[in-house]
Amino acid sequence: MIWINTIKKFNFLIMKISFLFFFLFIACSLDKIYRKQLHNNEISIELYHYSDLTSVSSDYIEVRKENKKELIFEHVFGLQDIELQNNTITILHLKFQTLPKIKKDSVFGYRIIYKEVTSHEMYLKYLEENNH
Repeated sequence: MIWINTIKKFNFLIMKISFLFFFLFIACSLDKIYRKQLHNNEISIELYHYSDLTSVSSDYIEVRKENKKELIFEHVFGLQDIELQNNTITILHLKFQTLPKIKKDSVFGYRIIYKEVTSHEMYLKYLEENNH
């Protein structure tokens, strides 16, 4: 009788583990989530955030012009937003704790500016953009 209860508990444990693996498989099946895209008549800027379950996956920014594309920024932590005005791309980020893997100063004739922001500034920007 005791071994029947043990088998039931074991089966329940196997079901829990199977569900956990299924959840992890579904959650990790997309290797990147598109976050934001900006464009003008010349270039397109795409900001991506990897959707891994860890906090060490990189965010990156890619710029495209015609059939060319160039990775201009890659960093694990702190990327907040991108802006495009005239011939300037502004990358808004939290204070760098470590150096970015990739950090360029220009691309396709556009100047790249890195602006350090606080979480509070980003919150106020969000409110302003969404008329709150």
